[in-house]
Amino acid sequence: MKILVGGFRQESNSFSAKISTEETYTVLHGNEFFDPKRNAPTTMLSGLLSGAAENGATVIPSVEYSAMSGGPVVKEVVDTFLETFLSVYDKNVPIDAIFLELHGATDMVGSGDVCGYILETIRAHIAENVILVHSADMHANISDKMIANAHACAAYQTYPHTDLFETGRRTAMHGWMLLNGQPFAEARVRIPMIVPAEGYDTNQGVFADLINRANAMVKNGEIYDYSICQMQPWLDLPDAGSTVLVTAKDRDTAARYAQRLAHEFFDLREKMQIRLYSVDEVVELAKANETDAPVILVDSADSPNAGSGADSSFVLARLLERGDTLRTCLTVADAPAAAHAFEVGVGKESVFLLGGTKEPRFHKALAVRAYVKSLHDGIYQGMVMHKNVQHTGKTAVLQIGAIDVIVFSQMGYSADPQVYRAFGLEPATYRLVMVKSAGQYKQPYSEFSTLFYPTDTPGSSSANLKKMPFEHLPRPFYPLDDIKDFDDAVTFYPEYKR
Repeated sequence: MKILVGGFRQESNSFSAKISTEETYTVLHGNEFFDPKRNAPTTMLSGLLSGAAENGATVIPSVEYSAMSGGPVVKEVVDTFLETFLSVYDKNVPIDAIFLELHGATDMVGSGDVCGYILETIRAHIAENVILVHSADMHANISDKMIANAHACAAYQTYPHTDLFETGRRTAMHGWMLLNGQPFAEARVRIPMIVPAEGYDTNQGVFADLINRANAMVKNGEIYDYSICQMQPWLDLPDAGSTVLVTAKDRDTAARYAQRLAHEFFDLREKMQIRLYSVDEVVELAKANETDAPVILVDSADSPNAGSGADSSFVLARLLERGDTLRTCLTVADAPAAAHAFEVGVGKESVFLLGGTKEPRFHKALAVRAYVKSLHDGIYQGMVMHKNVQHTGKTAVLQIGAIDVIVFSQMGYSADPQVYRAFGLEPATYRLVMVKSAGQYKQPYSEFSTLFYPTDTPGSSSANLKKMPFEHLPRPFYPLDDIKDFDDAVTFYPEYKR
């Protein structure tokens, strides 16, 4: 029994100016898949490898492309991945199954649906009897092409994402069921809906309640598996929507439960909307805060985890306009400003232009006079999610009155408090802390504060979805349109035939 494993993983933001090229990606080849330093036992890939190796199967590693969120990827990168992947397939035929790691919300310059293109290309190349299953992120867009060219999919069931390894294992479970001759049906119901990433959490609230009900269905043996995918809300594609997937013993059961969960999900749409605060409101809350915990100003519109450039100085500009003396720490990605800090040197002052270097469509530069507190190479150990070593390039800590600003050449995983701690700032000691993340920050930051305030700021990953320049989504589509119901038609993954 031979199982080929590979992957292409990146979340796209259709509005981001950060076009993803070959240099954007970290690439693993062959035996690098098994290197514990590069593939921690908490990743989806490691879950796939673990699941693939069961029952004495021979695991054949191919290639994995992975990157932080960004703008659409150029087609040449995807084609290079496919060329490498298929060459490994050709050298190892016959192959019994392919276990593939995908994100599910990856946009391609001029073409759109990357994951559908990958699956379609692989399916056209491989033998007809090869099983093809793939994993996905909870923020995936499960497109028609993805459905038509695979046998099954399993997506994250947690947000913030903590079940990466388990999702790889669940994906492998689907593959092994087919390999062992155990048939099942997997149904999809699509929902014309997106909601802000800040509006749901699988640990508490109405979305958590829905996840708990779905988990109970699996535990009680009513269904085999499920995925509830809230599509990444800054993906602007015509074949798009949130999705419920249900795997069950037969088509009738899978369809019935998929429709039931889809309607329950849709009925939560208004409850998953959030209040956005102005910068001024958050500052006043911080000034009135009598606890030891800092107030967390959530600038999710500029989150690099959601594909934004992290180059907004909007919050800093407003703080300086107000003239408050509130002890504050914040970040901005600006390579020229970081380089200038190295020219100026530690302990000296200069005028800096901060922001607007990556996404001028949304942000503009701010001229400030700042003191250079420290300089760094930008290499540090991340402590959240993948826990990878982060590389932010030349990095400087600037001081402007009571405000400390970390200036990155490029920002790392922004939900991690390490973006401050690695450069000598302890966020728990400040009165106001800015976090450029939508939801992943909640778990690590809740160790020292729960005073989270989503803020209405400009950027390519804004939670104010009605402000975003969507052009391609199918209409009507919530919240762009006020819809009361939707077509709950069921689509099935193809039946596997030996």
